[in-house]
Amino acid sequence: MAESKKILVAFVVFVIVVMCLGLNSQWQLSKISQDTDDLYQHPFAVSNAAKNINFNLVSMHRYMKDVVLATDETELLVAVKAVAAHEEKALSEFDIIFDRFLGDKSKINKTYRTFIDWKTIRSEVIQLVRDGHREQAIAITKEKGAIHVGNLNLLVEEFVIVAFNKAQTFHSRALSNANNAKLINLVFSIVALILMVVFVIYIRRGLVL
Repeated sequence: MAESKKILVAFVVFVIVVMCLGLNSQWQLSKISQDTDDLYQHPFAVSNAAKNINFNLVSMHRYMKDVVLATDETELLVAVKAVAAHEEKALSEFDIIFDRFLGDKSKINKTYRTFIDWKTIRSEVIQLVRDGHREQAIAITKEKGAIHVGNLNLLVEEFVIVAFNKAQTFHSRALSNANNAKLINLVFSIVALILMVVFVIYIRRGLVL
């Protein structure tokens, strides 16, 4: 009877070790999965949104050149609508950055305000074109407008840099979690193997006796 209890205890211990191995594997996989999801939801999303904003800024500035070169109201309206379309796309990308950015939120507000302020310059240019002051409109687009867009590009580029640094952090954490998982699983596996060997030897000795 005593031998049966010892066998039962040894078997229970072995089962517990195997269960711990399985539970730890699930926990570590969950952490790695979370790191991967964080990479996608935050740094990658912000970086892509920032690059899309810069693309739309360049497109808007290009179409503003079409505005000042428009020869009639129809051409002017086509160019203005193209600017407005890219403006809407840029604003939707700003929504993503506002939602996902993990850095200093004041940077987002500053960049967003700078983007909104550009509309005042664009409106001035459009009005000058309508009033027949084309040369003045061209000068503003090439000078004040171009400088404003350049500053915006630099501000938006900061989001890409912050997102890259945050991605590096998540990546390092994922690697650390993966290494910890390998080490802990190796320890549990060795312990389980030792217990199994001891259990088999014990059973065989019991049968011989």
